[in-house]
This record gives sequence, structure tokens and C-alpha cells, in this order.
Amino acid sequence: MNNLLIQSLLLIVGSIGTIAAFWYLFSSNTKTKKSFISKDGTSFRDQESCDNYEVICERFTGFFDEEALRTNKKKNDLTGLRIAFIKLLKSDGFQDVKTMIKYKDDFRKLADLFELDSVA
Repeated sequence: MNNLLIQSLLLIVGSIGTIAAFWYLFSSNTKTKKSFISKDGTSFRDQESCDNYEVICERFTGFFDEEALRTNKKKNDLTGLRIAFIKLLKSDGFQDVKTMIKYKDDFRKLADLFELDSVA
């Protein structure tokens, strides 16, 4: 008798657990989570994060536009950074500490470009 009662309880608990698991899986999939997509396809949970990302991306667009780099080469800077520094960032790299120290002000300006309260 005792064995039958334990088996019945296990069957009931197992059935309830299975039903609860399926209910959770299917109910969480049906909830539509609104996401915001930036111009480059990156997805965000809220509009503010998406807007902030796009502002920062806009600041760096010129780094990868060869025409903008050539045009600004005469001024020798782009968004306040020296063209030589941008070239080192993108392709050549910093071969020694002396070169990195030479561009310390450019590193600071680069970090400021990531701040939303800085002027673009």
C-alpha cells in the first residue's frame, strides 16, 4: 500500500513539474520583447542605448572613410585626433612605449569621443 502511494505521489509531482516546465517555456517565448535596432544592425533593449550607440558610431565614421582621411590630411587631424594616430590605431599599431607616449593627448581625446557629454 505504501509503495503504491509513493508511486502515485511521484507521478502527480512529475506531471505537475512537466506541465510547469512546458508552460514556462511556451509562455516566455510568446512574450514579445521590444528591441531597438541601430543603423548598423546592432540590437538594444531600449531606445536610449540605441541612440547613444548611434551618436558614438557617428563620431567614428570618419576613421574608416578613406576620402575623409585624405581630405583632412591637409588639416592633419580628424575629430581632434592626428591622422598619424588614427593610422596607427587602424593598421600599424604602436611598436614601442615611446610612440604611445608621443600620442598620449590623442588617447585622451579618443577616450573623450566615447563620452556622451563631450562635444562631437
